[in-house]
Amino acid sequence: MIWESYHKGMRREQKRLTSGQGTFVSQLYEHVEGTLQPGFGVTSGCVFALDGSHVTPCDLILYGRAHTPKLRAGVIPLIPVETTGVVIQTVDQLTKASLAEKRAHLRQVQQLPKLTPTRADREHPQTMTVLVARESVWSLDHLRELIQAERVAGAPDEQLSAIVVMNQGLILDENAHTGEPLFFPQVASRLAMRETDDVLAFLMMFVTSYLNAIELVPPNFLHLLAHMPNAAKTQAKV
Repeated sequence: MIWESYHKGMRREQKRLTSGQGTFVSQLYEHVEGTLQPGFGVTSGCVFALDGSHVTPCDLILYGRAHTPKLRAGVIPLIPVETTGVVIQTVDQLTKASLAEKRAHLRQVQQLPKLTPTRADREHPQTMTVLVARESVWSLDHLRELIQAERVAGAPDEQLSAIVVMNQGLILDENAHTGEPLFFPQVASRLAMRETDDVLAFLMMFVTSYLNAIELVPPNFLHLLAHMPNAAKTQAKV
């Protein structure tokens, strides 16, 4: 009974997100902000690495609050890739052009280096990337076939965790034997299509489960400080 009530409420929220009233990204942002577990925050802005490489704009950056300082470039929040757990890019309508653009953007996020040293027994967790569309020009089945054909053809390695179409369902990898969703593609995983009326509920349980499963490494900014221009050099250039 309790889960019936939960899903009923989430379906109402999902209907609001797909109604076309207001911007899709702002509505999804508002929902994510109100759903995330304590200890994590969400913002739009720039994800950066300690070598100066960065990716912007990122629609929704889900990050660990405890070790993320409030850095800004003007009005744009700057989030270290070390404390970035999930990046979500959104699009109103998924087309061939927008699919290629958003996937390329998310691939850049995945390629940002996490340079803060870790203990020998600890590694940086991967940054999960998700593409969320209000609607799509393709059916979910056709979309899955497109992605699968790219993999067979040897497309560039991509660790995109899910493609979500709010009024249809999700494309993601699952365990080929148990059917359990996987956070990232694996050698023995199967690209699956999940048609469901509970897309928003699935999405939020998926990303929050990943945030619960990882241990973020606090960024060490000494590398940045070592390359910061000193006052004498700065004044000499003025």
